[in-house]
Amino acid sequence: LFFRDVAKDYAKSLEWYLRAAKAAPDDACIQNDTGLIYHYHMNDFDKAEPYYRKAVEIGKAQGYDCNAGNDPDRGFRDAINNMYKILSAQKRWKDLKKFAEDDVPSSHPLREMWIKEAESK
Repeated sequence: LFFRDVAKDYAKSLEWYLRAAKAAPDDACIQNDTGLIYHYHMNDFDKAEPYYRKAVEIGKAQGYDCNAGNDPDRGFRDAINNMYKILSAQKRWKDLKKFAEDDVPSSHPLREMWIKEAESK
């Protein structure tokens, strides 16, 4: 976090997040934050996506609440929203529809809107 948020050294931050993701493969927050570095700071959606998907997989398996803001639920919630951002930015409407239907909990407030958006494209 220091290298990401204070020093703004995203390459160094990525180095540490990759270590953390390897050391804690079942931590949704770390998986999401590793994807976040690739997505927001390296502009590499392809490398970000597997980390977001892993965080979503963890959240579903652990029964995390996608509407909660505390850890570890936050990692699940943020990964869902970040996946939407990637899929919609890349205009991958078929993938977005499948993701929303299969991986986004019905309790997520934007799930139905994402499905309709994907269907309309």
